[in-house]
Amino acid sequence: MQGKIRCGDFADRDKQFEILNKKVEEYKNSPNPVISMDTKKKEPLGQLFRNGKIYCNKAIQVYDHTNDDLIKGQIVPHGIYDMKKNEAYINIGTTNETAEFLCDSLQNWWETTGKYDYPLAAEIFILCDAGGANSWRIMFLK
Repeated sequence: MQGKIRCGDFADRDKQFEILNKKVEEYKNSPNPVISMDTKKKEPLGQLFRNGKIYCNKAIQVYDHTNDDLIKGQIVPHGIYDMKKNEAYINIGTTNETAEFLCDSLQNWWETTGKYDYPLAAEIFILCDAGGANSWRIMFLK
């Protein structure tokens, strides 16, 4: 099948979410964590202007336009949301396209937070986004 895929309605659309929700509820009543993982939009790195507020002791000098020659790299926030504790853990990396980064992020969460919050855990239930380079749409259309 080539072309655009419509992701809206199909016969068993709700069934998959019912199964996931049931599994999440099972884990919420166990000593095991339930987490959701996702990377967010890549951001340019450098002394660049960004809308918003910053709290600091003195003004930070930045360029008022973002030109490619001013960008020193990129950063990618990767979030792990603990659904049982309603807390987020954020790692900042330089790519969102490698499994290594995501695995390192998960390992960092486990070593610094997870194993202390869930000392009796035998498993981790992980919900993952299916977008970006790992999207089922990209794999399906190849």
